This record gives sequence, structure tokens and C-alpha cells, in this order.
Amino acid sequence: RKINPDVDFAGRIADILEANGAAEASADDGRKAALASHNNTLLKTAGKHVRRAEANREEAPMSAAADYLRASRRTGLEKPIIEKYRAAATACMVEEFQLREQLAKEAAEREASARPGGDLFEKD
Repeated sequence: RKINPDVDFAGRIADILEANGAAEASADDGRKAALASHNNTLLKTAGKHVRRAEANREEAPMSAAADYLRASRRTGLEKPIIEKYRAAATACMVEEFQLREQLAKEAAEREASARPGGDLFEKD
């Protein structure tokens, strides 16, 4: 089985946070309020996380990856379903990486064309 180190690492972080969260139950209300103000809203089922991930996949691939990871961590899921969600999270991370590379390439091209001696500043 091929393991994506990013997804595996994110899972380990979630395990640590859950372990610390059990010890810090008094801070739970503040945590829920902070999560509600971002895309980390606590949802009740894996299906809701997956639906939100699918809805956000085009505009926010990393947010979708986080939702797929949250869905994969819900209790009572069968192993093939967990692997499916983790594969979707991996695909979202790859999409985000490709999007960032494309944006960096476009920015470099714009910068190169705006320099003196480029197409915009040619002298006759």
C-alpha cells in the first residue's frame, strides 16, 4: 500500500490534537466557536464532510482535502471507505500544488514581460 506522507502526517496531527483535546475539555466551547468561524466547522457525519469537500474542491482544494481527512477519521467507517477519502484528500493536495505552480509560472511570465526590453517596453 502506497502511503501519502502528507495525508499520513495530517492524520497523526489530528490524533495528537484529539488526545490533547480530551485533556482540555474546558476549552472545548472556545474551540468550537473558533472552528465555526472558519471552514473547520464540526459536522456530525462523514457524509456531510464529503459533501462540503465536493462543493469546495474547485475553489479551495486544501479545504476540501481537510474535509476528506475529517470524513476519514469518523468512527465506524470501513477500511475501503477510509482509503477512498484519503485518496481524495491526496488528489486535492496534488490539485492545490499544481494550481500554485501554475499561478507562480503565470506571475513569472507577467513579471518577465513587464521588464524593460520586454514586449510592453519595446523601443522603435
